[in-house]
Amino acid sequence: MKFLTMKRLSEEKSIPVSTLRECIKKGLPHYKSPGGRKIRVSDEEFDHWYRENYRATSVRDTGDIDRIIDEALTAVGCR
Repeated sequence: MKFLTMKRLSEEKSIPVSTLRECIKKGLPHYKSPGGRKIRVSDEEFDHWYRENYRATSVRDTGDIDRIIDEALTAVGCR
């Protein structure tokens, strides 16, 4: 398990640091260095938390994904 700074995690996951801060507010496990200045996140814990919380919430909030895809395909003339 490796622990990454917010900046490094942002770079590796292509997610803005501001979004990572929001994830922490929503319960993403994180660790502070002894001085309390640097926040580090386990890459494995992030992947698990993001899959279970952030992405799942996003899909649930959008409703029926099949309906959305059908509407999008219809809008661009593919149906």
